This record gives sequence, structure tokens and C-alpha cells, in this order.
Amino acid sequence: MDALQALECMAANVADNDDLEFEPSDETVERWQHLFSYTKSEAIQRIKDQKSDVYRHRLSDDTWELLRAKEEAAGFDRDSYEHWLSIKDQVTIARPKKESPTNSVYLVKLEAVLGSPENIQAIANLPHPPQVRHASTENETEAALFCRIDGITRQAVGSWLSHHHPAFKPMFIPLKLAAKALSAESISPTLGLEATLPQHRPHSRTALLNQQVSQDQYPVWYFFYGTLAEPSRLRSLQALPDAESPVLIPAKIHGGAMRRWAGKYKALVDGTATGDVVHGSAYEVLSKEREDSLRQYETPAYEVVRCTIVMAEKTVLGLTFRFVDARMLD
Repeated sequence: MDALQALECMAANVADNDDLEFEPSDETVERWQHLFSYTKSEAIQRIKDQKSDVYRHRLSDDTWELLRAKEEAAGFDRDSYEHWLSIKDQVTIARPKKESPTNSVYLVKLEAVLGSPENIQAIANLPHPPQVRHASTENETEAALFCRIDGITRQAVGSWLSHHHPAFKPMFIPLKLAAKALSAESISPTLGLEATLPQHRPHSRTALLNQQVSQDQYPVWYFFYGTLAEPSRLRSLQALPDAESPVLIPAKIHGGAMRRWAGKYKALVDGTATGDVVHGSAYEVLSKEREDSLRQYETPAYEVVRCTIVMAEKTVLGLTFRFVDARMLD
């Protein structure tokens, strides 16, 4: 952000801070408590501090529109998401482990030496040019172009720039994904089962491989139980043509239970009673790129876990999204 942009941002913050008797709504306070594990008094103070900070960074309207659907699905509004950006290096929200570069996804702005997808393809030695996204950076009147890349590509681009263009500072925007870390040595993580218990340990590696989905297995079946089971939403996330409807098959899984997050979002957790059943839909995900769009939608509040999906015609080994921190649920 240059000096002019900083002044414009400060002016917007001053305009936003003209209510000297501002008190956050109960809904806003509860949202911040859920998202950041603050006490009520801490949440109120943090909200007031952010509103009164004329130097705080603000997202542009276009950038927020790009992120809005998935962040609101995760429980954020614009103010709480801006707060998350300001503290994300100090705290962790519902993320049990740091993601590897393979699991990380970023948007990189196309500019200067990174001016085209083909440039990034050549720099990182990719088999294909990365996907292009339209967005806007702060105070830009025209949409900018970004490429969607993974963490390994980001490392390759950063290394190349450090050697060839050390003065150039690229713009990387991290996209938060639901964690996916399927063990090759155990059944972990599996819905409703504790991998460390003796009865859940495989007798051999061959038996293990035959009994579960692997980390990079595609196509792969997923079980959906909430908004992902809506055909229109799934079509949009999977970038399907308008004439193509996603094939959702009625299904059920065992070992899970449904809870609520922030009063309205469905959250799947491990079941506590024998015979726990959750009904929903099965969907076959064809590629890692399509899976990543689902993981981005669900956010790090959820994690990918193994499960067995039961349909009328067949039963398959598959995956689903489990809520990470049950303490945050209603």
C-alpha cells in the first residue's frame, strides 16, 4: 500500500468512526466470541478498538465480494474477517496443525515479471498455466488478474524472484482451506473412530490400503450434509457448465452426529452413541482442483476425514468434512 492509498484508507476509517457512543450489537459480540474464543468483555473491547483504529487495514469492496461467500459461510462478517487478518500470525482458529505447502493455496497478482499465467508456468515448471481469477486490490478502480497457485508453486516463484528480481515484491493472498492430512500409516482421521485404539489398527499395510481412501486419490467420493448438497451452490463451486447438474445421490454415514455452529450452520462431529447415523448426499469429486474449491468453501473450521458412505445401490469408502473444535458449537 503506497502513501496515497494509506491516506485514503485512514480517511475511510475516520469516517467509519464518527459514532462516539458506538456499542456493538449482541449478534456481533457473539460472533467474535465464537470466532476468536474471547470472553464477552474481551470481544466488546476488541470490536471497539478496531473501530477506533484509524490506521487499520481495510479490504476493498471488490476484494471482500471475492471472499464474502466462503467467509460468511465460516461465520465471518467483513469486520471480523479484517480482525482475523490482523491477528492471524499470533492466533489460530480451529486449526489443529500447520498445513504443508501442498495443502496451501494462494492468489498471486499478475503484474510485472509475473504478468501472465504462462510466466508463472515457466518459472515454476508447471505442466499447465495456473487458473486465472478476477479480483480487485484496495482502491483499484479496475479488476486485477490473479492466478491460483499452491504453496509449492509459491515457494518456487519466491525462490526464482529472489535470484532474478530481488527488488520485486509479489502480492500473495492466502486462501484458507479445510485441512486434509490422511495418514498412510493408520486410519487417522476417520469419523467416529480413534485410530490409536488397538481394535482400529490394521493388521498389515496391504489391509490398510484396501480399507481407506488415500491422500491423493481421485476421483473420490464425498459425503455432504449441508449447503454443499445444494445443486446450484455445488455447480458454482465446481465451475460446472450451466447445462450440467452435479449428480448428488441420497446417502448416509455412521459414526457422526449433527450440531450447530453460530446458531445456523450445520457441523458434523464424531458421534457419541452406537448407531449414530447422518443422512445427506454422496458426490464424486473428480480432481484435486475441484476438491480444493470445496475445501476453500468449508474453511479451516472443518477438516477432511475418512468415512464409509452408504447409498441404495452401493457402499463406498469416502471422505467428509468434520468440524474441528466442538467447543465452539451450540
